[in-house]
Amino acid sequence: MSRQSTPGLAPSHRALAILKKLSLVVFVTRMLKGDEDKERREKYLGYYDTFWSGPNVRKELEAYAKADDDFRYEILQGFIPKPLVGKVTTGYGPPWKRSDTFFTDFKAHYPSERILHETDKSLIICNHASHDVRLYKEDIDPTGTDKSPAAGMSYMHLLVIPVARVYNAVALEDGDCIEEMREHFKTFWREPDSKEKIIAAINETMDRRYKEILTAYDKAEASAETSDATEGHNNPSEERRKHLEDVMVKCRQYASQCADLLRKMDQEYSDYMGFHPHPTTSVGHLHMHVLFMDRPEFRTNSTSAHDGKTIPARVVLRVINEKRNASDKNPDTKSR
Repeated sequence: MSRQSTPGLAPSHRALAILKKLSLVVFVTRMLKGDEDKERREKYLGYYDTFWSGPNVRKELEAYAKADDDFRYEILQGFIPKPLVGKVTTGYGPPWKRSDTFFTDFKAHYPSERILHETDKSLIICNHASHDVRLYKEDIDPTGTDKSPAAGMSYMHLLVIPVARVYNAVALEDGDCIEEMREHFKTFWREPDSKEKIIAAINETMDRRYKEILTAYDKAEASAETSDATEGHNNPSEERRKHLEDVMVKCRQYASQCADLLRKMDQEYSDYMGFHPHPTTSVGHLHMHVLFMDRPEFRTNSTSAHDGKTIPARVVLRVINEKRNASDKNPDTKSR
């Protein structure tokens, strides 16, 4: 059977027409990305300028870098909650200090298994929250409330954090730290066992959330009244647990599908890296989100609650470089 051809077009002309269509798609995609980058740039620039307009901001940054627990922080945020100061909440390492965040001195506070890869300047870890929003819905969460925004932003949601005490992206005055974190992740991604390490970490995070829910169910049942059970009524806790198991089956099936897709991805990472700028972040220590922002197949069961505040790393670097160039031309701006 001969292949049907487009009437009036020779093979070479058909190929040219296809190339023109592809070029148009690329052009439109770049235009849309350019518009999005412009919008994100203005948003990040607003956060950046507001942060640096704060009184004594440089003193606060120096205090955080020095682990000053006596300093009174007025601008910086995202520290360890006061009730946890002086306690060990991870089952590992020294008690939290007042000037700590959950990512500060990470190696001292968490077991080495939590670190997927490291250099002398940065660490790659998996996001603490599970990627699957279904484990945070009101029908599953032990409190009976919808905590969907607490879930991860995509199936793969990793973080790259500096080893040194560095505050949020709005506090950076050069892009060296971000460049190192980006190159670190790209190097890790190219390693032959990187994807299996990522998949194992994602599964461990999902199982940890599952165990957290079960533990909370156990505590609730231990303190609950047993009047219904003694009267012969159905035990609602058994129904709840069965529902959790049903949901977990679906979560694991979806995770398995995503893992298969992840294994087939290119060796060169070209997807999303971004930041949540102060004051929109919950953890003050600098951390770069690495995830699949524009791949719906990896985001089907993840939260989109934080999309609006996520600024691409390329945009952050552009603004930082613009600011640095401006300060080089006008040294007076460096005194902020």
